[in-house]
Amino acid sequence: MNTLSFPGTWMNILEVLSRIAVLVNATLIAFTFDFIPHMIYRRYLKSGETTQSYVDFMLASYTFEHQNPDGSTVNQTCRYWSYTKPTTAAESSFWLDLMLHRVLFIFLFQNIIWAVVNVIELKWARTPQHVKERMVLEEKIAEEWLSDDDDDEDGEGVDKKNLTPNKG
Repeated sequence: MNTLSFPGTWMNILEVLSRIAVLVNATLIAFTFDFIPHMIYRRYLKSGETTQSYVDFMLASYTFEHQNPDGSTVNQTCRYWSYTKPTTAAESSFWLDLMLHRVLFIFLFQNIIWAVVNVIELKWARTPQHVKERMVLEEKIAEEWLSDDDDDEDGEGVDKKNLTPNKG
């Protein structure tokens, strides 16, 4: 059975998957949490407006006609949490500012996370020192073994079972 001393390609695959995961998480935070729109709305806040005005501003609406059993029609408006259709220039400006800040948040979030990961990787090596020493030793033994196989006339060789040098 073949054993691997280094994960090789799997480390690259895991690196790509972790970067994709950070990007997805940053996008989810930017588009589902309410702190970015609330911060931007505060900047647009006029005197006398409250948190209730923010909620009213952010709720989207859908108006539909409902027919009662007696035949009369009633217009009803359904409000739901979604900032979708800006109708005025000020709302359009708010929407563009909101999207800009969300993209900026995604960029900053992923780069800060990747910077922290790189600092951690620099501080702590992936391969422990005793493993590095063992790899160097095995490499030297393999080089001796290969060189001794080429010129095995002098009687010196390598004990291939123990991987230790033999002196005659």
